Amino acid sequence: MVSVLLFYGVKKGGVYIVKVLRCSDMGVQCDWIGRAETEQELFKMASEHAATVHGMKEIPKELLAKAKTLIRDEK
Repeated sequence: MVSVLLFYGVKKGGVYIVKVLRCSDMGVQCDWIGRAETEQELFKMASEHAATVHGMKEIPKELLAKAKTLIRDEK
């Protein structure tokens, strides 16, 4: 069996930075963690997760605003 480590991110000052959002930070008991190079990619991933796991067909504007405040940079 072969394991593949996929590293992605944006290099800033010699360090790779990725955008991170945790579903649990939104007040939901869920272990999902999304990581992407940009907020746009991260929101796409989070929207797909919300639809498939939590049954949310659309994300209310208030929830998107809250999610935006919870995005963290990870080295």
